[in-house]
Amino acid sequence: MVKSMTGYGRAERHTKQRKIIVEIKSLNSKQLDMSVRIPTLYREKEYDIRNTVGKALGRGKVDLCVSFENLGGAKTGCGGTINAALFKSYYEQLVRLRSEVGDTN
Repeated sequence: MVKSMTGYGRAERHTKQRKIIVEIKSLNSKQLDMSVRIPTLYREKEYDIRNTVGKALGRGKVDLCVSFENLGGAKTGCGGTINAALFKSYYEQLVRLRSEVGDTN
């Protein structure tokens, strides 16, 4: 059976908070040349993604793009909340440092 290294695939997954879209394009090539574009939120997973895709495909020029859309009610950014007490503490320290160095701006 002949396996072609040229192909295209797209998948979408919907959760309550997000719609995640994965697209992959591949062209024939002797070595593995992979380009991965993922949101910063998932950047720590890039190594695992590269290894998984590389083992599955073996070779080829591969473009992989992962994106997501926030759906109704989803928080933007990292989805966390601000620790108000900690923020206030940092702010007060910065104000104190500013006066200590003589910054009037």
